[in-house]
Amino acid sequence: MNTREESEKKRYSHCNNIQEREDVIFVYPIEFNNDPNMIANAMQKVMNFLKEITGLGPTTFFSQRVMVGYRHQNDEGGHKTKPIWTQNRISIPWKYLKMPNQPLDVCTHELVHPFFRCSPLHDRNEGWGEGFCEFLRGPLKKIVGLDGDNWWKKMIKAAQDKVDSSYSYPAGQFVLKAYENYKSADGSRTISDLISDHDAISSYVKSIFSRFEKISLSTYIEPSPKMIKKWKDKNKI
Repeated sequence: MNTREESEKKRYSHCNNIQEREDVIFVYPIEFNNDPNMIANAMQKVMNFLKEITGLGPTTFFSQRVMVGYRHQNDEGGHKTKPIWTQNRISIPWKYLKMPNQPLDVCTHELVHPFFRCSPLHDRNEGWGEGFCEFLRGPLKKIVGLDGDNWWKKMIKAAQDKVDSSYSYPAGQFVLKAYENYKSADGSRTISDLISDHDAISSYVKSIFSRFEKISLSTYIEPSPKMIKKWKDKNKI
């Protein structure tokens, strides 16, 4: 680990075990009851996919690897009840140690954040980050052996029902827009085909980066009322 990574690890005082990969450092406590080697390999697999489809490299951008760790209640910020990505670290609440499919399920969302942060979208479209992460969560779930198909169906239903969320509502619209492009080339293609077509997902993501680097994604997909209120509160709209 470099100096910055060593400093970040100190934030996870109850995690004495470590798995290091090219772009990920996974720190975990003795109470962790899954295979840490398998988990770290799956995290790196997610990072490899995201590097492939985005053409971005957050490890270089942040001058450190993503650190994923369990935050004990007594650690700084340990009172937080939900996982969070900040400054290229992913802090997972201690209670998630007992939850099924963790920490991989959390990471299918949180590991997208560093890519969004260093993408062309961030400066002009920061408020769309959660929805973008939830969109890519579908194929990422499949990559780590979770149910990505039903995840996308859930996002699509949220978009169709206009659920007031900064996560599922924009995510579902991203899925539907991506599928519009995909189906236009071959009407027999299904959404299940798209979620496994990494080249098509990459082409769509890079087209979004190019089109919306300087203009708002609001011209392309509809923000939820919750998103609009948040932007107004932050004077972002």
